[in-house]
Amino acid sequence: MNITLWQREPIQGKIVKLDGQTQLIHIESGYERIKVKFIDILAIQSAT
Repeated sequence: MNITLWQREPIQGKIVKLDGQTQLIHIESGYERIKVKFIDILAIQSAT
């Protein structure tokens, strides 16, 4: 998946967790896990 973010570089990875309490999405990109706020996501495109 390609994830376009507000004021950050786009991320390629897989969404592994949606956390409603903290309003964060956990994205696994390689061996790194990135946490992004819901509101910062502008677009998500699948790789297919």
